[in-house]
Amino acid sequence: MDQHIDPSWHGRNAAGETLDFTRCPPVTFDRPEGDATPFIEGGDGLFHFIISERGQERRRKSGDADQVLYLLFCSITFMLAVRFELTNRIAGQDSRRQMFAKQVALLALLNARWAESQAVEHRRILRTAPFTDSPLERLRAGLRRFF
Repeated sequence: MDQHIDPSWHGRNAAGETLDFTRCPPVTFDRPEGDATPFIEGGDGLFHFIISERGQERRRKSGDADQVLYLLFCSITFMLAVRFELTNRIAGQDSRRQMFAKQVALLALLNARWAESQAVEHRRILRTAPFTDSPLERLRAGLRRFF
């Protein structure tokens, strides 16, 4: 029997705000899909967050329920943040600016500690791969509005 998280689920965060997960990817609990859909299995007092694709395990992280939920919601909020950035793209701006900010904001709705952990991860990424905004592209986009 498939045990997917219902993508039409609407939950509430600690502040009572509605969280809409209708555009989130499915998550399976009984078997890997093989298409990079997150898969969660439990046993031996641990949960395992697994991503496998084309028969190869790409990622496996193990931990308690909170740690695995953090990984799951980081994955979901990242996908939502990417969709947000795509529909709200700012010409010449590194797309990660909006994606990172949106992901942290979404995680903050769920758990402040998760949001801070992801913000730390974003800062780590930016130390080795800083934002690369293009002032020239922003100028071109601005000029297109006038001509």
